[in-house]
Amino acid sequence: MLPAKPCIAHVGVLDAPPDFGPRMEPIYRARPGPAFAPRIQLVPPLERGFCVLEPMKRRIDLGLLYSRSGSYALISDACRTGALAAVAEVNAGPFDLELVPVERDPGGNIDFYAPLCEELLAHEGLRHVVGCVTSWSRKEVIPTLEKARGTLWYAVPYEGFEASDHVVYTHACPNQHLLPLLDWAFRPSAAAPT
Repeated sequence: MLPAKPCIAHVGVLDAPPDFGPRMEPIYRARPGPAFAPRIQLVPPLERGFCVLEPMKRRIDLGLLYSRSGSYALISDACRTGALAAVAEVNAGPFDLELVPVERDPGGNIDFYAPLCEELLAHEGLRHVVGCVTSWSRKEVIPTLEKARGTLWYAVPYEGFEASDHVVYTHACPNQHLLPLLDWAFRPSAAAPT
């Protein structure tokens, strides 16, 4: 019987259970994995003494900068819940990556946004921050983002008076949602209601 210790396996797809060499070590017959192989992953042995080869997911740290307390807690909580749901959906999908949320809570205090954003961007490998629910907080973190070469994903409506290379504005500005609404609301009707 083989010892129950983890074995090191190259990333690939296992074609069949392994053969065994002269010292009863498993010999794997695996097709090569994707272009990023050969990465090595430690996997536990199964009952028969061979490993199932699974591709390693690339880890991407994602900063979340939402107030969970203070005056903006209600709207921030809704945005944070949506961001965490999106992270969970990406992690459960067939993608070769794993998003790992790293959270900071500015507590609705405008003076804490820039230092906490700087702290997030100082985290090894973190370059993307999702958060901020007010224009004031967004404008506070832009100099920090520019200095650290980070990106803010801003997911709430904004006034449309700025454009930064370090901010991805994922929501509409007023001319993109109010003007079509007003056009629809004040359109002449074909027939007056009776």
